[in-house]
Amino acid sequence: MTSSEVGLGMLRKWHAKNTLLGFVSLAFSDATVLREARIGPKLPTAERVVLTFEDSGEVLVLDKPELRLADADEEPPPIKAWVGKFSCFLFLKLEDGRLFVLGEKIPTA
Repeated sequence: MTSSEVGLGMLRKWHAKNTLLGFVSLAFSDATVLREARIGPKLPTAERVVLTFEDSGEVLVLDKPELRLADADEEPPPIKAWVGKFSCFLFLKLEDGRLFVLGEKIPTA
């Protein structure tokens, strides 16, 4: 299974469970803003991933993303503030070079 297939499987799992995710754009690494988002409303495909932001209801469509799933125990999170707060994260790279990250939060007791 390719990295993109594994990543797509994770996106579909998050969509099915309506998981609240952390989202950042790595375009401006000195000004990253963590936003909360959910996958959907549509089921993600290799051609398109749709995110809906919790704070505004804004929808972001990512066409043909290259996906790479990373486990926080094996690779440090791309953002220092995520250390110890996210169990895994998914990189989404677009054809134009933009890079985004989604993170699954560790449940708090």
